Amino acid sequence: MSETKTIKKRIPLLDELRGLTVIAMVIYHAAYSWAYIFGLPFGVAMMNVLFPIHYIIPVVFVFISGICTKLSRSNLRRGLLLLIPALGINIVTIFLEKYIMYISIYFGVINMLSVVMILYGLFGKYLERFPSLPSFIICMLLFPLTWGINDRFVGIFGIKLFELPDYLYNTKFLFPIGFPDNNFTSSDYFPLLPWIFLFLAGAYFASVITTTKIMISEKLYKSHSRVLSFIGKKALYIYIAHQPVICGLTYLILLLFKETLIKSSAEVA
Repeated sequence: MSETKTIKKRIPLLDELRGLTVIAMVIYHAAYSWAYIFGLPFGVAMMNVLFPIHYIIPVVFVFISGICTKLSRSNLRRGLLLLIPALGINIVTIFLEKYIMYISIYFGVINMLSVVMILYGLFGKYLERFPSLPSFIICMLLFPLTWGINDRFVGIFGIKLFELPDYLYNTKFLFPIGFPDNNFTSSDYFPLLPWIFLFLAGAYFASVITTTKIMISEKLYKSHSRVLSFIGKKALYIYIAHQPVICGLTYLILLLFKETLIKSSAEVA
């Protein structure tokens, strides 16, 4: 019998944290676009400053998504619905690769989340039979241990424990799992390994709270920032729209003020 229960209602703090990570994501992707798509010097400077948060953003986002398994009535339905825009993003970005370099996405964060939600919807009832706290700890350990799988090794982040055999990386079809071949490229790449373990850690963390006598403070159910909460609830729509908006506005501004920028550069020279 499953030992998990559903969290009694939506927790605004989760939406607010997700909203904060979405804002950070938009800023980071704006810097990425300015640096690598438009070749703007200030974009490169921003990337140098923002690079340390590159992995903090998805870590928080994926962990919260795992927690939200206990808020969803149907993770299978949630995952299948998320798969639609995920595949749409793949198709559009791969098509645009002909015109804009380094933009194609083959298995991004939305792809990964949709797949793990589907898997959790199908097999979650079996995973929930395991004790929550030990499972949470194990998943939190497996996440860093499998971090280097994309680079052909198992270890603690950059510290190699042992290398993986080359034959795992000789096919073009195992990249969703975490075994890309030498020619694989994707501007947004979040394979199942290691990220599925962080997602499961979030799910088990929620179970630890709901299956023990730990009382969830009522303050967690109170909104602290309506703006952040709203952004968190609309995270998917913002994720889909933000890159086209950033690139479109940047292209328009450069087009409108091209002559002014050229004159300013000439004067400085």
